[in-house]
Amino acid sequence: MSLWSDFVHLFFTVNGKGLAITGFLLFIAETVITYGIIQKVPYTEIDWSTYMQQVECFVKKHELNYSKIEGDTGPIVYPGGHLIAYRMFYTLTNKGKDLRLGQYIFMFLYLVNLLSVFRLYWKSNKMPPFVLCLLTLTGYRIHSIFVLRMFNDPVAMMLFYIALNFLISQHWLLGALFYSAAFSIKMNIFLYTPALGCLLLLNKGIWWTIVYGAAAGVLQFYVGLPFLLHDPWSYIKRSFDIGRVFFFKWTVNWRFLSEDFFLNQYFHLTLLVTMLVLWLVFGFAMWFRTGVADTMFAMFTCNLIGIACARSLHYQFYSWYYHQLPFLLFFNYPAPADTKANFNVPWISIIWKVLVLLCVEWCWNTYPSTNASSLVLHLIHFGILAYLVYTRQMHIKRKNKVISKTLMLRTFVRPILQCRSQTSSSGTTEALLAQMRIFDRELKQKQRDWAVQQPNYVAATSLREEIGWRIADKVFDLTKVNERVLDIGCGTGFIAPHLIKENVRHLVQCDISEEMVKRSNGCLDEGVTVERVACDEETLASFAPASFDLLLSSLSAHWINDLPGWFRRCFSLLKEDCPFIGCMLMEDTLYELRCSLQLAELERLGGVGAHISPFVKANDVGSLLGKAGFELVTLDTDDVQIGFPNMFALLYDLQLMAESNCTYKRSSSIRRDVLLAAEAIYKSMYAKDDVYPATFRIVSWIGWKPGPNSPKPAKRGSQNASLKDISKMVEDPEYQKKLSEEHDKKKK
Repeated sequence: MSLWSDFVHLFFTVNGKGLAITGFLLFIAETVITYGIIQKVPYTEIDWSTYMQQVECFVKKHELNYSKIEGDTGPIVYPGGHLIAYRMFYTLTNKGKDLRLGQYIFMFLYLVNLLSVFRLYWKSNKMPPFVLCLLTLTGYRIHSIFVLRMFNDPVAMMLFYIALNFLISQHWLLGALFYSAAFSIKMNIFLYTPALGCLLLLNKGIWWTIVYGAAAGVLQFYVGLPFLLHDPWSYIKRSFDIGRVFFFKWTVNWRFLSEDFFLNQYFHLTLLVTMLVLWLVFGFAMWFRTGVADTMFAMFTCNLIGIACARSLHYQFYSWYYHQLPFLLFFNYPAPADTKANFNVPWISIIWKVLVLLCVEWCWNTYPSTNASSLVLHLIHFGILAYLVYTRQMHIKRKNKVISKTLMLRTFVRPILQCRSQTSSSGTTEALLAQMRIFDRELKQKQRDWAVQQPNYVAATSLREEIGWRIADKVFDLTKVNERVLDIGCGTGFIAPHLIKENVRHLVQCDISEEMVKRSNGCLDEGVTVERVACDEETLASFAPASFDLLLSSLSAHWINDLPGWFRRCFSLLKEDCPFIGCMLMEDTLYELRCSLQLAELERLGGVGAHISPFVKANDVGSLLGKAGFELVTLDTDDVQIGFPNMFALLYDLQLMAESNCTYKRSSSIRRDVLLAAEAIYKSMYAKDDVYPATFRIVSWIGWKPGPNSPKPAKRGSQNASLKDISKMVEDPEYQKKLSEEHDKKKK
């Protein structure tokens, strides 16, 4: 059972490790399979010889009139990039005669295409690993299009996927140029233009969009320059002929219509209007809400709408969206599971979606197309669009519902902890809290490892140094010597430099980040020995029970998932009559940044993403300490306000402090226009004299593990002075002496 659960968790949950393993294995398998197809399956001649003849018209005959460049199956109907690409193939394959070499070239293009798609799926952080199998194992027709027929459609799509990889990595110029290169080979790439325009406008603004559009236009002009200089009208008419009429006998999607209706201009106009309306609906209601996955969602749905409303689809057009359909169908796959036990694989959803993809494959492999295959293909296209609309709107409604509750309650941790504090310690409640996973601890470890290696790391540690000194100051108030002390979540050592041998003899520093532990500061007092341990401070599994005289924790506990369980583990590590001193960030920390981002996203997106981690209330900390068994609990709250020159400096410092958000439900990215709007809101609402304040609210605690020598509170009524007399005692020391004498007389 354990093996099966490991397998399910690796391949049926959204996780980078499983995706990398699956992608690597599938890439090796695809290399072998594609090579075998070339060796065993006969080549099918359709358009390759025509492409070569068109190249010869240009190369040998020096024909520059685009209307006269043609081959056996017809005239050239593609932009100049098509001629450039196939001129290279013409040269490499001995004027197109070496078909086997041509197939190997297209095998290479297929593998590059596959790697590009795999990277997109990996960057989306939305896809479980098994979905990659659907990009390869159901691709009978797609292999044929690439290596058995060598159409220009897959060449254009390969360049498009490379362009999209650049775009999601925010290399906008390279993305625009590769997009233009893909468009110069085949005009179907135009179907992505509405989504691309929205992407550039939202991220770069109108002027940069014009610049990138101009760069793409220059490339288009360059590839068509010889023909534009000779006869521009013939080049434009042939390359970008949107009024082209297709043969009914080759249609894959409209076979159930009569030929007269298929050729009717009003039918074509209806399809065009339908496509434009759907683009508008998706553009306003569905596109660009969060990050990389949403960019892909916008691009792929934009293309699917164009395909669904196409006047005719031919068999090679399957490559236009084959690698995109699995992403759209599994876009709403459940979020990453935090434990293996509490993730239920949606088998029914997986099965019907796989059946849909198999039906699509059947439609495209039915030759010649039939009424049934064409009708089923249309039902699937519009069914997928309807499914996306429904699930997207449901997701937005659920998200807005959560957001409204969050804005009222400030954090989703609070009600859980309050419930824990107000309920008896039942097994059900304990199990619920133990299974609760809010923070991605692996990501937090990576953030800390990255931060400590940055050259400016030390400049961002002023808050940690200040709080570390305050924790050490409380240790000075202890009257006993602590032989063995544990610093939980030590970072690079902010408490240790202030400790002295009169209070501490041996200090153990532990942190989840091995890089931080390696670089941690020791004690300046040589009388204190220091031991460094890299372990997860949430589990504390490296330490034996009752092995420490003092526990310390400074600004680390706010990243703990199971706080009740963590406090109990800390309690078990202490010896009797020993204290636990610590502090953590509490609710309303960075409220200026939180409010600014929320208002900016409400204005720009109509919803709010999770960009700042949730924090607990001070009262909850006290309650949890008491429930864990600590006595004489003392809580203290304090605000530390730090000024920054702008909001972006604050964000950079948070990264260097390794305090970036690491919740499982975090938003993966934030748009440029939202950041600029948040900066303006932050400045207008909170900044004074060009200083942007950032408030860190800190709750500190001291709790004692009970024992025979623990400090005991005085009995009720044993006081010898009233609180109302305190002011008199401060002003008149003799008055205090008088009260003491009266108390002694009463005792006698």
